[in-house]
Amino acid sequence: MSRFQVIIPVLNAEKTLRHTLQTLADLPNDNVSFLISNNSSTDSTPDILEDFRARDSRFQIIKTEQTLPLKDSLEFAMSQSTGDYLMVIGGDDGLYTGCIEVAEEALRQHPQAKAVAHRRSFLLWPDVPDHCGTPGFPPGGLRISAANTFDLRNAREDLRQQALSIIHCPTPAPYQGWVSKEIVNRIRSRVGRVFAHYVTDFWFASATGAELDNAPYVFSGLPLSIGAYSAHSSALSFFSNTKSDAAEKKLSLELSTEKENLVFTSKSARGYRYEILKLVLQHWPNAPFTEREMDLNYVCGFWEEWKHRTSMPPEAAHQFAGSTEQFRQFIDRTAANAGLTDLIADLDRNYVFRGDNSALWAKWGTSFQQDADWAHDVCIDTRRLGCRNVHDVSKAMSVIIEAVQQAGESFAKIIANKRLAGGPKDSPAPSWESAGFAAISKACADSLQPLQKDNRNLGRQVSKFNDSWRAPKDAPWALKTGLSLARFLGRATGTLPK
Repeated sequence: MSRFQVIIPVLNAEKTLRHTLQTLADLPNDNVSFLISNNSSTDSTPDILEDFRARDSRFQIIKTEQTLPLKDSLEFAMSQSTGDYLMVIGGDDGLYTGCIEVAEEALRQHPQAKAVAHRRSFLLWPDVPDHCGTPGFPPGGLRISAANTFDLRNAREDLRQQALSIIHCPTPAPYQGWVSKEIVNRIRSRVGRVFAHYVTDFWFASATGAELDNAPYVFSGLPLSIGAYSAHSSALSFFSNTKSDAAEKKLSLELSTEKENLVFTSKSARGYRYEILKLVLQHWPNAPFTEREMDLNYVCGFWEEWKHRTSMPPEAAHQFAGSTEQFRQFIDRTAANAGLTDLIADLDRNYVFRGDNSALWAKWGTSFQQDADWAHDVCIDTRRLGCRNVHDVSKAMSVIIEAVQQAGESFAKIIANKRLAGGPKDSPAPSWESAGFAAISKACADSLQPLQKDNRNLGRQVSKFNDSWRAPKDAPWALKTGLSLARFLGRATGTLPK
């Protein structure tokens, strides 16, 4: 039995599986094993699996008797697991070559932790059609942050933030790190099964956070895995206009009931998050949020999303839903079920899009906030690095991580440089505004040539504090904000100014 075990449920994954499995085979560590569950695939998936098993004794292959929905396939695989710490990835995802060493160091520093999480790295495979990308996340784009930090965090507080829509999936989950088998067994004992919802990653993140409660876990600033979307991914098939027969068939098999398909019709992450967190309250009544808090925040969130979609041109809005009318019906039904029809009427009458709604939120006892977690990374265009698949990206990860960290250091040093407070006469201080953009430019020129300069998330961060850099009296605030953005870009322990 190995200390770490990676679980991969696969279904007709011949187009991507070999590259994914190679990222596992590249791990230079005997303290990890790989449990691959073949969900009765009908393509060449079994042959690929057997090839890797024959070449590497760390691979173990199991097979379902029939094709199962994803949550049942994962339940079967998890029931066969033997590792002390477990991670789940998909058949088009990948692992960072140093992920075992990162986990071992995290647990060495914090041996009391029951899990190791990280801000997941996302890859849009280079083979994805161009129209499926965005300026901030193009095909070949790798969204990543990297810091040499291992922070001990409280799962209870993170779960509360997750329930109130402030951040997305901060707590550990098999798709986002290592979870101890002890926690997995406790969830199964409490709920009756490990995977109780068809959106398996968010369910397990929420269930893990609730079961950990006040138990600590480690949040690693370094990545562990690469969550990827390929042209053959059922997730991409659902979330974009990309369609393939294999992906569509896989999606229909993974969603097993009419109700599940109805929720997905809205194409709203808020839809399944709301369902899942209600389910958490059923099994963990002492969870750190109340049903009313969640109803208020999520109904406001649904409405905000609907308002945003109706402000888009039709060609942009259709990627989110069959129609905005469908989504509005979903919102009204959710509000009615929560007894918040008057809130929706109040929003319709008084809400000013992008305006100040503090009085409205105070009236209803909510402090609704949009998700902020996605702004904590940068996007690297891996096509420019010659990457063609997730394995190519995995091989380049160490270089990418180093570059992101150097960019963070460069940014922090420029922001904190004494020249900004006056400096020598032969080197006049630039304005706070120009210093900020010079920092971005220098970070890109020095170490991040592949950085997407039109990355919208990064651009928004810069614009938010740009104005405050104009006056010297705002320097302390500007310094604090600059350091925060430097940490988004990445940092090396002990190198940032105090």
